[in-house]
Amino acid sequence: MDNEVIDVNVRNSESIRVPFSLNYVQSAFKTWKVTFFLSLALAVLASLVLLYMEFIYYPNSSPDIDWNLDYFEQTNTPEYRSFESTYETLQLIGTLLYVMAGLVMIINFIFHLIVLYRHWNIIQQVNNPSATPARSVGFLFVPFFNIYWIFIAFYKLSVDQERFITEHGINVTTKPNPGLALAAVICRIIPYLGLLTFFILGPIRVYNQQKVSEAILKELGE
Repeated sequence: MDNEVIDVNVRNSESIRVPFSLNYVQSAFKTWKVTFFLSLALAVLASLVLLYMEFIYYPNSSPDIDWNLDYFEQTNTPEYRSFESTYETLQLIGTLLYVMAGLVMIINFIFHLIVLYRHWNIIQQVNNPSATPARSVGFLFVPFFNIYWIFIAFYKLSVDQERFITEHGINVTTKPNPGLALAAVICRIIPYLGLLTFFILGPIRVYNQQKVSEAILKELGE
């Protein structure tokens, strides 16, 4: 009986091919990974600059103002102008770093969607897939409905990856983790816990689904 099951799995895996190479998912994922860590580094650096400006530079370098004397005369000295110039420069640097982090994060979001689309595209030969690649991405932009759809796009992706592997008898080194994906989605819609998803659960979910897709392509890809 066990031999029959093995033979069926072998025939199933040999009867289908996924028309994509490994680079199909790796290229977009690499860009997602680089932009994720770059945006995070820029945001942290911006925060450090502004914290230094407000809590270290300002208290230690701000000239003393005597409110019994003329304010404008005291702020028109070379010492005060030098302090003010440095303070404004730090403020500008911190703001620009935040803007750069935001722009990189937008790029990261775009590639996150590209990665999501490609993951779904790989497993379309599963029996009755939960979503098409286009719907998995497009329905995320529908107001209110997207609160429901994130469960399909992200959680059901892991579920369908698991079904695809089982149906076609593929041996993979990385197993899908639907529980992790579900936890990430739930945290995403709960106020304040969304940060947990962005910094911890979200990247772990993306990495797991990426490795599963790579494992499928290694077995069935071109």
